[in-house]
Amino acid sequence: MCKGIKGPKDINYLYSILELYKSNYDNIEEKTTVMYNCLIEACVLTKNLGLGKNIFEEFKEMKSTKEKPDLVTYNILLKG
Repeated sequence: MCKGIKGPKDINYLYSILELYKSNYDNIEEKTTVMYNCLIEACVLTKNLGLGKNIFEEFKEMKSTKEKPDLVTYNILLKG
């Protein structure tokens, strides 16, 4: 999903992905670590660090004990 994002010039693609994510949030049965990592990385690549931080905070607050930030998540954050 986020592989098309290469840098700040792809900000509109990021907004499209986030709009799709928000509009389907309640219908997404399994919100995975990979999904959140992809969203956070897209924010980092487009230099939208505030939004990336918000998504990370949402991810940390998830009720699921199975899906939590991992080493990949923190490496993505360090890139920002």
